[in-house]
Amino acid sequence: MPLKTRKHLPTYPSGIVEVFQDRAGASTFSAKRNPRTLDDLEAVVTLCYSAESVRESDVSMAHQEGVAITLKLRTPFVDGVSVKQKALVDGKLYDIIRVDPDGRRQLFIYLSGGRAIDG
Repeated sequence: MPLKTRKHLPTYPSGIVEVFQDRAGASTFSAKRNPRTLDDLEAVVTLCYSAESVRESDVSMAHQEGVAITLKLRTPFVDGVSVKQKALVDGKLYDIIRVDPDGRRQLFIYLSGGRAIDG
């Protein structure tokens, strides 16, 4: 009798991404404030990720929305990640421009921007 083969489990070797909710309110004239330090942000979730290549269809989707994709990450699926949040990868803060679930197993997170932030 042959042995059963194991299902391939996804790996996330590229690093760790931290997802934050913006804690800073609007300024006195209702303009959105950019967080300057990690104290201006509230942690939501920390995930391992795998950096993925950006496909032509991803670029055209972002172009239609008027943004540019800087990074595309593949992470384990978790509820609570949305486009209203920010992601910290390798000391740089990115805007989350799209969250695309792949069933209930993985998330593809599209990031834009990328600026250094004080710890």
